[in-house]
Amino acid sequence: MIASFGRIVNWIEDIVASAFLLTGLGLVFVSVICRYVLNDPIFWADEVAAYLIIWSAMLGFSIAFKENRHIRVVLFYNVMPYKVKRIFSTLVALCGLIFCILFTIAGIQLEEIYMMLGQESLNAQIPLWIPYIVVPISGVTFGLRFLFELLFIFKNGGKDWAEREERRKGELH
Repeated sequence: MIASFGRIVNWIEDIVASAFLLTGLGLVFVSVICRYVLNDPIFWADEVAAYLIIWSAMLGFSIAFKENRHIRVVLFYNVMPYKVKRIFSTLVALCGLIFCILFTIAGIQLEEIYMMLGQESLNAQIPLWIPYIVVPISGVTFGLRFLFELLFIFKNGGKDWAEREERRKGELH
């Protein structure tokens, strides 16, 4: 059940983040062509492209965590005994989950403020709650990754986690 839910989340994250990045980069390309070749700039294109690329990056945090591509300092971690590593990994995942919960709450509060004020972006005149909705969404997706990691740490009494740690240790050398 959790594995299939995780695969669905993976698929959605990959597709949406890729679509935002490609659309944002495509919009930058079209904007440059219109500005310098056609001498008819699209005044809102750069702003919307920036929002799309930022959305892609925010969702990319979760993807990077899933693929173990975040920067990590493993000097001390690699020499710890497995029991200490498991405790440490649990604490890190808990702290990450708590951070994501707080980040999501702050994002929801920000959304409420932008909706209440009706503030719009400068060039595109988009209600600001639309581009900023990525904050709570990315908080939830990243939080799900920390939750999945916590569940994985304790799955099968930690045996699967220990096997993965051994594989990762071999990858670093």
